[in-house]
Amino acid sequence: MWLNNSDEWIFIAFAVQKIGAVLVPINTRFRSRDLAYVLAQSDSCFLITHDRSGPVDYAAMVREAVSLPASGATVRDPRYPLLRCVILLGQSPRTGTVDWASLAEPARRIEDVDGTALTYAEVKAIASGNPMVIEKARIDAEVARLSRLHCEH
Repeated sequence: MWLNNSDEWIFIAFAVQKIGAVLVPINTRFRSRDLAYVLAQSDSCFLITHDRSGPVDYAAMVREAVSLPASGATVRDPRYPLLRCVILLGQSPRTGTVDWASLAEPARRIEDVDGTALTYAEVKAIASGNPMVIEKARIDAEVARLSRLHCEH
């Protein structure tokens, strides 16, 4: 996570811990070369950063360090074999990244959540790549959904 101090930093830090992932905070004074080193050494699956903060253009530095896709958002850079996604907090979506705002839209009712919404457990399962963990997460999510529906009626 390459973010300045913000509400989002705290929210994301708790979310990362909740899913049992490892948080790798990156110094906001680092630049492209430093980012490349941290990504290579940490085996990160996701990079979460600002598009810019004041005069610092984080999105441009990410583009210098990581080969982002021309379409879609799945990163396939051989220098970082486990890195799959760059999530940007900012004003507008950028090519090759996932826009934080699209992930942060809250669900207010059970009807708001459909099959495309992922739970933290599902994200963790997908990141692990283990099909049994993915299946367990799917079943757990379905049980949780049915329990919420049961409580509503």
